[in-house]
Amino acid sequence: MRDAGARGEYVGVDIVEHPAWRRIEHNRDLRARFLVHDAHALDSLDGGPFDLALAVTTFEHFADDALVMRGLARKLARGGHAIVIVPSEYSPALYWRHGYRTYRRGRIPELARDAGLEVEETFPIGGLAGFIFHAAWFNVSRAAVLSGKAALAVAAGGRSRARRWLARPWKALDNTMFWHQRFALGRRAHVRANVAAARIDERLPILPALYGYILRVP
Repeated sequence: MRDAGARGEYVGVDIVEHPAWRRIEHNRDLRARFLVHDAHALDSLDGGPFDLALAVTTFEHFADDALVMRGLARKLARGGHAIVIVPSEYSPALYWRHGYRTYRRGRIPELARDAGLEVEETFPIGGLAGFIFHAAWFNVSRAAVLSGKAALAVAAGGRSRARRWLARPWKALDNTMFWHQRFALGRRAHVRANVAAARIDERLPILPALYGYILRVP
């Protein structure tokens, strides 16, 4: 956001604290603070009104997404914007089902209008090429994680023992999906594959994994 020219203060909100918060808060180049807060009670959130709110693959984790949308609308300044990205109805084939729900394309606009927000733009994210790329990446990675954990469980004599006695390799397996991004070559290859898939998806925009929305306070 800073590199894009954004100015002001960033306020991050999550249901639990993250170890990286302190490091980011003390970065002099970025004015940021982080709060542990329940999104279902945004009216009591410290700060605001805000000019911009970002909710990237979070709404599916809210038990009452309509309540959260209303609270979000009240926390935005007049003329303020929200960018909301949610998993599409096709996403379980990629990510499996997580959270409470997936979304059809028109659901977030319905929630936004009921909360008094205007929908400036709706856009699909991904397409057939991206779907195939991510399906291969996620499912191969998932198979590696499950196979590795099964081997550790056999070696330790049970899953609970493996998690306790072999905690480091067990935790390392959870990061297998992003292991290649630890290296410059892996990052470059990942970016190039994404760019190539995105170019194809511009011409073949079917099976989007996500839907994105730009919302505005009138």
